[in-house]
Amino acid sequence: MRNLRRHRAFPLGLLMLASACLVAAGCGNGSIPDPNDPNDVGNAQPEVLKSDLKGASDSLYERVYKGEITDDQAQNYLADYADRLLNGLKVEKVPVSKAWEYGDVFRTARRWKQAKVFYEIAVKNAKDDDRKVNDSLRLALVDCKLDDVPTAIKLVRSTFNVPPTAKAPILIGTLLEVVPAGRGKGHDVELAQLLQDAIPQAEQTVVDPHSEAGRSFLLARSHHVGNAWLTVVQMFTDAHRPDLAAKASEAAARSVPHRENV
Repeated sequence: MRNLRRHRAFPLGLLMLASACLVAAGCGNGSIPDPNDPNDVGNAQPEVLKSDLKGASDSLYERVYKGEITDDQAQNYLADYADRLLNGLKVEKVPVSKAWEYGDVFRTARRWKQAKVFYEIAVKNAKDDDRKVNDSLRLALVDCKLDDVPTAIKLVRSTFNVPPTAKAPILIGTLLEVVPAGRGKGHDVELAQLLQDAIPQAEQTVVDPHSEAGRSFLLARSHHVGNAWLTVVQMFTDAHRPDLAAKASEAAARSVPHRENV
């Protein structure tokens, strides 16, 4: 049981917020060491930032697990460090090809406004449909965090026109990230309709069944589709739209589960 608990991941907001708030250096008293030259942080590569931020997550979790600090304290230390680490990052120094990677760093640091800047650059300069879909979904999540749910919904819908070979992330990203981030902000009916419309995107997806990613998608597709229908019905019900909930239930019943051969 101890091993299972030790390897439980931080929530997404904590997973890579860490860095040199390393426990031996005095996290308990709120002192956060700075492992990088703050004058050069604008040139830091996203891989370095991600590595630094992820590097202390295990150490911090160990301290939380031992009861030396609380989850709230860990979040505060990590957020403070992330602010110091990322404040020097200059948009003009970032190649557009790496904008999505910096967006990921800010997203995991829960610095939504800065993440939005980089994801908008990434979407605008997406080199292919795969990047367009993934970066649009990430940007939609950030917009939900910033309480701009209508814009997030438009972003997700903008991915529906990609070829079937690029559709794999759409339902999963909508179900697991965008919808949870947007619920309860006055647009739940529209979000439920978005999720319902995202289900066919998964059904239309074409993957390589011989690749590991393709096999994983095929094995999980029916599960995600089923959960999406359940979520749609529940959201309509919670929004006091029994008419839409009933229609969604009927549509779910007519939905034929995929029988995947992988």
